[in-house]
Parts: sequence; C-alpha cells; structure tokens
Amino acid sequence: MQYLISILIVMMTFTSCRKVIDFEEEEIDPKIVVNSMFYEDSIPLISLVVSQSVLEDEEFTPIVNADVQLKNTLNGVVENMIHIGNGQYKGDSILVGGVEYEVLVNATNFKAATGNTLVPHRIDNLQLDTMNLFDNKLKVSFQSATSETYYEVFVTAIDTFGYASSLFSNSTSPIFKDGFSFDDNTAYGIRFLFSNADYLNNTIEMNFSFYEELSNYDSLKVTLNTLSRDAYLYEKTVDAYFYSQDDPFAQPVQVYSNVNGGLGVVSGKAIFEKIIEL
Repeated sequence: MQYLISILIVMMTFTSCRKVIDFEEEEIDPKIVVNSMFYEDSIPLISLVVSQSVLEDEEFTPIVNADVQLKNTLNGVVENMIHIGNGQYKGDSILVGGVEYEVLVNATNFKAATGNTLVPHRIDNLQLDTMNLFDNKLKVSFQSATSETYYEVFVTAIDTFGYASSLFSNSTSPIFKDGFSFDDNTAYGIRFLFSNADYLNNTIEMNFSFYEELSNYDSLKVTLNTLSRDAYLYEKTVDAYFYSQDDPFAQPVQVYSNVNGGLGVVSGKAIFEKIIEL
C-alpha cells in the first residue's frame, strides 16, 4: 500500500509541473505581394495579393483597388495598368527585350511597393546534335551573350496524344557546376539554371542523358529561356527551399524578393523553343 501511495505522489508531482505556454504571434502589418514575369514581345501582367502569416492556411486575398503603373526606364514612358479581375492587372504596351521596367503599386491601407527588372533578349542560335538520340542522349549548344546573362534549359517529351512529360536527366556539362549534384562532375534534374559568367561570348555545350526511352515518344521540345537576374535568383532560391524542406538540419532558405516596401518578385524572361521529331 505504501508503494502505491509513493507512485501516486510521483505522478501528481510530474502532473503539477506541466505548464501551458500560450503562443503569442507578433503582429505584422500586411504588405502588398507583387508577382510578375515580364516576357519579351508580350503585354505586361501583374498579380497583387495581401501578405499573410505563415500560420494562416487560407487563400491569399487579391488586391483589386490598386493604382499600378509600369515605367519604361529607357524612354520614361509610364503606363497605367488596368485591373482585369482577381488581383490581376494588365497593360497594353508590348514589352521590349533589353529594356528595364519599373513597377509602382499604391493601394489604400498599404505601404507603396516598387520593383524593377530587365526584360532579356531571347537567344536565336540554338543548335541540337541528335546523333545519339537512339541512346537517349542529346547535345545542345548555343552562342552565349557578351555580358553576364542567365538561362534555364529543360526538355519535354510529347507522346502520340499530345501529352507532354518533363524529362529527368543528368549532365556532365561544367556550366551546371552550381546545380544539384551528387558528385563534382554530374548534375541531375528536370530543369537546369545557369549563368554564362565564365563563358562570355563563347559556345556553351550541354550534354544530356535521359532516364526514359525516347523512342516511346513522338517528339521532343527543347526549351532554352533567357532570364533576368531577378528571375534567376528567385528560381534558384525556390529550388533550394524545396530541396531542403525534408532535411531538419538544412540552413533556412530565404526566397529572393526584389520588391521594395512589399514582398514578391518582379522578373523577366524570354522564351526560345525548338522541336525534334522522333
């Protein structure tokens, strides 16, 4: 009996030591979140939503009453963008490659938000070596720009019914030295991001080995896009963020933002695609 009483006393002692601590979330004023990808030879589109806490799981609230202006910094022309629904704003001008644009956003009860980016030129000299396609290999090459420029490349397979599948591959090309890899020489992935910083005005070659049998498809689409620096940094940090999510010991990744007074990213891209019939 005395033994049972001792156990009860110990249990009551541990129970009485419990302390409930209320989590007090720091209140932060909501900000304008600007998201836009400006494409060469296209009209500008911008998405605006209200920022929210990481503890919230509701849909983002669109901002529908903002004053949005787009400034061409080369000639100083300012365009007023029109709200077309659900926080989406559209301009009428055609974006010009090689020109930097600035976005200025004002909305009631929010701090003004601004961001700028360069709309890059698309490449026009993509070469494809298909000699080893029967071995599921492809060589891609192009003449890089004379100044530091950023790119992304990926290959999509298209079947008889028109369905497209992104192809996972590896590459031993040194241009991908900053990509995700398991050794010093080979990078793996579906999409590769890279800079021409070490290859200015030189021919860049990329050798891909695919893990799927290419003969199962009707065609391949090779996409080589030119990115603004802002687009490159944003995509790199987003990739790093998702890559490190399942690692409890990974360093926290801050996703890139170039919006002053708010959040989000204003970035530019120029698309170039080439089809290979199989």
